Amino acid sequence: MNNEPQGQGIRHYPNGSRYEGGLNEGKREGVGSQRWKDGRKYQGEWKNDKIEGKGKMDYPDYSYYRGEWKENKKEGEGYQEWWDGFYQGSWKNDEQNIGMNCFFGGGGDSSQCPGY
Repeated sequence: MNNEPQGQGIRHYPNGSRYEGGLNEGKREGVGSQRWKDGRKYQGEWKNDKIEGKGKMDYPDYSYYRGEWKENKKEGEGYQEWWDGFYQGSWKNDEQNIGMNCFFGGGGDSSQCPGY
């Protein structure tokens, strides 16, 4: 058996980020949250030390993404909101794939956004 942390714990990283949640052999696993020095915050599922499964990432500009992740990238169904609009749909390799974009500010036409 190794001496790496198991179960619930807190890890501090040299880059200034902090993780709190499940650990397996010292790697982030299960449910946990992490804050980065640049202001990003993630709460959700981890697998083999990577963001994987369902979770929410808050960004320093007050935008956020809520949905599915695979190997630290947006992958699957998700919703991202910015100050002037949102995207809802599928993601592939961290890029919007098939879904709906709606923009509200800066002269954007919200008439194509149901309910807005």
